[in-house]
Amino acid sequence: MHSGKSLARTLLGAVLLLALGCASATKRLEQGAELEQQGRYAEAAARYIQALRKDPGMPEARQRLAYVGAQAIAQYSADAARFRTLGSFQQAADLYRASDALVQEAASVGVPLALPPGYAELRRTSFDETIAQLLHEGRSAEARAAWAEALQDYEQVAVYEPKPRQEKDARDGRLRASVLWGEADLAAGHYRAAFEHAEAALVLCTGGAGLRDPRGGDTSGRAEPTWGQRAQSVRDEALELGTVHAAMTPMRTGSSCARQLPEGFLEALNDELEAEHWTHPPLFVAVLDPLVVRRELRRQGNAHTAPSLRDAMRLGRDLGADFVVSLEIDAFAATDADVVAERRTARTRAGADTTYTVLQGTRNMLMTATLAFVDVEHGREGQRRSVDLTESGRFTRARYDGDTRQLRLPESDRRLFDLHHEHEQDQEIQDRLIEKAALQLAGQVYNDLVQSVP
Repeated sequence: MHSGKSLARTLLGAVLLLALGCASATKRLEQGAELEQQGRYAEAAARYIQALRKDPGMPEARQRLAYVGAQAIAQYSADAARFRTLGSFQQAADLYRASDALVQEAASVGVPLALPPGYAELRRTSFDETIAQLLHEGRSAEARAAWAEALQDYEQVAVYEPKPRQEKDARDGRLRASVLWGEADLAAGHYRAAFEHAEAALVLCTGGAGLRDPRGGDTSGRAEPTWGQRAQSVRDEALELGTVHAAMTPMRTGSSCARQLPEGFLEALNDELEAEHWTHPPLFVAVLDPLVVRRELRRQGNAHTAPSLRDAMRLGRDLGADFVVSLEIDAFAATDADVVAERRTARTRAGADTTYTVLQGTRNMLMTATLAFVDVEHGREGQRRSVDLTESGRFTRARYDGDTRQLRLPESDRRLFDLHHEHEQDQEIQDRLIEKAALQLAGQVYNDLVQSVP
């Protein structure tokens, strides 16, 4: 009985949804008719398409779409012809693109639209005129050193279905503008921007595209560099001139905070930074060998403390560093939250009844570190940042007011009294915190150093 009622409800819901869909399709049909009467054929076609998507079995919507769609295409073609006579080639081409989109939308609901005579030829001519205009405007922008504008013109060519020769001309224009922009930025000391433009140019050179002589040949017998070679030269020079050399001092901590740190935490964090991060700097950053930095710190008598500004300046000058980066842990705390205590019964080896407590909760470790940058080249203290880091993990441990060796317990519960087990749980959280801290601290250091590059 219940299954019959459920089926009836399902069928009723389907009927209601169908009715709502039809009502919505009818509404779209009515809107299309209104727009058609106003001569707004493209908008009317859009409403008829919407109606057919909601209810493909509407013959009136299908018939009206075939009519107004053809009218809209004719209107697009007439407007495009007018724009062409005015020399507005791109506007004309965009009307053909709108017409193409309408044809595709109508076809998606099974209605082919009639095209005016000569439509394909006029469309192609309009696209060719637009591409020629874009290539000309790109060249004009290059002549004004308006590199962004030139690139935009050349990139727009791809929208208008370029022929192979047109596509190559646009790609060569992008290559040329990228290299020239990179050379201009390099001359202005904008090394990162120069590098990016050179990289973009080298991507265009992949496979040998656009590698011809930049001045079309050499009459003196000496080969001129290709655009690809010029791009490579800009890239290499920008990287060489823009790279900053940084000395990373070991992570330190104040005496009060040191008492809060778990044993071996600081050493493990320094190991993680040196092994996984200081050895893999990003572009525009060169990290001095940490071993050399530590040796120099010992020589200066700063083996165990963060260097002062004066000491950092001296360290940087002696090692040839542009920046000295000091890292220090300012605070560390481990707290328990959401602790639930469960009393469990047990028997002693002497046969007496007793109880012990199992504690379960979340162990939270919080750490605050400071990053200090000393700009050796300009002789001043630079950026100083504070970074907060947290890591959490579940714990389970047991407590008993007595000698746990006298309790008769299953092995799984006896392990909860083991301090080694408790240490393992803490160690897992510490390991994750160390990995996270090293990643975030190194990321922040590298980000600030890269941002210092002009």
